[in-house]
Amino acid sequence: MITGNAALIDFCNRTAKYFSGVNTKFTMENVIADGDCEAINGTAEFYMEKENRTNFISSCDVYNLKMEN
Repeated sequence: MITGNAALIDFCNRTAKYFSGVNTKFTMENVIADGDCEAINGTAEFYMEKENRTNFISSCDVYNLKMEN
């Protein structure tokens, strides 16, 4: 779980660095939103040219966007 803005920004920066080295194709299948919560499921294809390899994944991410002070 990622808690706090600083941790979220750090996670996003590390993720962006990873994706700068691979070719990707993302597909969102469903987005379900209710109030401060969201669930997104989809697929991704990652091609790593250096390794001449393609990986496929399916995922479901759930976000609680409620801001607490």
